[in-house]
Amino acid sequence: PGRWLPVSGGGALAAALSARLAALGAACTMSREVSAVAAGYQGVVHLRSLDDDGDPPGAAGARGVLGLVHALAGVVPSPRLWLVTCGAQPAASHPQPLAVAQAPIWGLGRVVSLEHSALWGGLIDVDPAVDVEEQASQIVRVLTAPGPEDHVAFRDGAVRVPRLTRRSSGALAAA
Repeated sequence: PGRWLPVSGGGALAAALSARLAALGAACTMSREVSAVAAGYQGVVHLRSLDDDGDPPGAAGARGVLGLVHALAGVVPSPRLWLVTCGAQPAASHPQPLAVAQAPIWGLGRVVSLEHSALWGGLIDVDPAVDVEEQASQIVRVLTAPGPEDHVAFRDGAVRVPRLTRRSSGALAAA
């Protein structure tokens, strides 16, 4: 599990995530803001987009991501940057309201993945219908799972990842 840096305004999810990682033998150092990151971290988990700290919706999250990217850009070897949102993606099997203030984090994350691929970990959208302990468990599942998935959403007890599927010509005509 290595060393992890959860970045948060001090919310319950950051504490739960740190506890889960520590239970796996990881060392965690929680931080509110990061202007410089020392080498030796396996990953940085950005949770600031979940904080309600009086800023306009999404402002703390986007500002924090940009600051982290600048701080991580010079670190060798680069720790992986994971961006966490809650309910920002339409991944449920039934219509649910979206946390649209967090959705720009996904757009920004996609840009980071292309422009700074050496430090890219991924995007995780936790299920808003579960408690913070389960959300922390969802994050840890992604952080510790080997594999290529870097865009993951949890809904209704299932893991959702983006996929393109072929539609029949009949389905296209009906649409």
